[in-house]
Amino acid sequence: MPFDLLDMLFLDHSDDKRSKAGYSIFEVLVVLSILTLVIGIVVASAPGQNRGLRLEQEFSALQASVAGARFSAVSSGNTHSFIVEYLLCGQSAELELRFYPDGTTRAATICLEVAGRQMRAELNPLTGRINRISQ
Repeated sequence: MPFDLLDMLFLDHSDDKRSKAGYSIFEVLVVLSILTLVIGIVVASAPGQNRGLRLEQEFSALQASVAGARFSAVSSGNTHSFIVEYLLCGQSAELELRFYPDGTTRAATICLEVAGRQMRAELNPLTGRINRISQ
């Protein structure tokens, strides 16, 4: 009769000659995986990190919006513009970004602010990409 993993897990090893003082590899792996989950949850919910992460999320969303507008302009062959509505370094503002059919745009400097943290970025007029200047 073949000896499989389930048989090994549920066999009574009371008559084995090995010591009962140690832990099995399975028990160690279970404990390590639980610790990894707990540490991941604690790190993700740390209050100091959330502000920086929210700023990064806003910057990533802005990058995605800019890339989508540029793609629309290039693929349709028409000028495409959109309004960026962000809290721009202490003041609520709307910034119109216009992309031309060749993928170019006018240069712009954008200052994002989230929960007291600021990030400056500039829109490259030739590539249409947003690059981080400072944080």
